[in-house]
Amino acid sequence: MNTSLNSIKNSTFTFLVLLVFSGQLFAQSSPIKITELSSYLLNKPAASKQRMAASSSQSIEDLVFKSQSAVYLSSGVVKTYGDYPTCLYTDAQSLSGIGDPSILKNNIEIINITLKNRSDLNYKVDLMQFSEFSSLKYFYFNSDFTITEQEIANMIVNYNDQYSIFYKIDKAE
Repeated sequence: MNTSLNSIKNSTFTFLVLLVFSGQLFAQSSPIKITELSSYLLNKPAASKQRMAASSSQSIEDLVFKSQSAVYLSSGVVKTYGDYPTCLYTDAQSLSGIGDPSILKNNIEIINITLKNRSDLNYKVDLMQFSEFSSLKYFYFNSDFTITEQEIANMIVNYNDQYSIFYKIDKAE
């Protein structure tokens, strides 16, 4: 009788451990959607383009390719150009300074992160650090070397699907 009670306890404990670990695996397996910018722009439906044009926010295309008021964060130095910056430009090494109180965060819609070399892939981009950026919609990785979606995904911590993540390989040939 005592043996069957211990067996039930062990089975229950094993089941609970498996349940907890499988829940963690499923929670961590949500895929991070990362899109190459030019393929997104080529395949973007016309209705989506019209909706974006009518929206008060700017499209990813405008934010990346048109001149914008901006904040530049590099090596701990913050420089702001314009009264209501919509873009924040930085590099992987400077991400630790993202909490700097002099960064005007309210109107930033895109974070443009330059990856200069493969060692930049060791830096983490914790999306929770950007929770104070109330207008933020996009992360844009501009890489100076060949990179894959998976390599960018490995950099992302605390993924939140409220943000769209794009990248472009911009290496010199």
